[in-house]
Formats: sequence, C-alpha cells, structure tokens
Amino acid sequence: MQTIRTFSNIAQAGFACSVLEAAGIHADLADENAFTLGPQYVPWGIRLQVPEPDADRAGRVLDHHEGFTPLPDDFVPPAEPSEETAAPTEHAKSGIDAFLRGGMWALAMFGVFVVVNLATGHPAYADPGRVLLLFALGGIVGIGVRAIDNKGRGDESGKSRDGRPETPSDEG
Repeated sequence: MQTIRTFSNIAQAGFACSVLEAAGIHADLADENAFTLGPQYVPWGIRLQVPEPDADRAGRVLDHHEGFTPLPDDFVPPAEPSEETAAPTEHAKSGIDAFLRGGMWALAMFGVFVVVNLATGHPAYADPGRVLLLFALGGIVGIGVRAIDNKGRGDESGKSRDGRPETPSDEG
C-alpha cells in the first residue's frame, strides 16, 4: 500500500477515501483510529493509502475527478420520505390493552372498597403513589391473565397451541 495523501481532518480523509472507492479504487485510512484519540498520537495525520499500481490513477481521481463525475454545484437532493412510525402489531396492542384493562379493573375494585368503607363510616384515603402502584400491579395481572388465556386456546394469529395453522378439523 502506498500513501498518496495525509489529512489532519477525519471527515476530509473519509470523503477522499469514499471518492476513491466510488471510482473503483480500493483505499484504506491508516492511523484513523489512533487519530481519534488525539492528533498528538499521529502528528503526521491520517494516511490515505491505495495499492501501488493504482497510486497514479488515485491521484488523478482526487485532483481532476478522473473516472468520477461529481455532482453539479446546483444539485438539489430529493426530499426525504417522511418517517412514519410503524403501527404496533396486534400482539403488542393486545398486550397494552391487557395491561390497561387490568389496571382499570384494579382501580375499580379499589373504588368499590373505598365506597364500602365510606358507607360503613370508616375512613378511606389514597395517595397517588399507592394508586399508581395498584394500577401497575393490576396491569401486570392483566397481562398474566391474557397470557394464560391465550395459552389455553392458541394465540390470535390463527395457529393452534402447537404452532400449526388451525384447520376446520381442529375445531372441536
């Protein structure tokens, strides 16, 4: 490998290497990793190296864009497609649904307990931390109940418990 350029800027070195690769010339950056520790470790800079037979052509590519046509100065890149978030899968939606349902059931049961206590003349109180903990525990129980229910009848994807697609003969 022959060094054809040295760089004190890692971005410029990477760009030159990419230009050579685009022109079909294998190129390597020597001392690139050491340079990231600090320029004091490689005071000569990052070395751009190519195979000796390609050294002359590589120099012409970098200096005169030989075999490589750069983009025109007035080039406007196409607009990026908008990144749409992927819709949650049915499995994920049903897991979230099970958590929310379980949490709401736990809060409803707690509400019934509070009403009964107030009706019998006993004091009732609830701080936000404990209500949130109750909701979370109810949600976890809801997920567990959903898992047990789906295990008993196969999941909602149309497969039986052993993973085979359900057929009319599987119905019982």
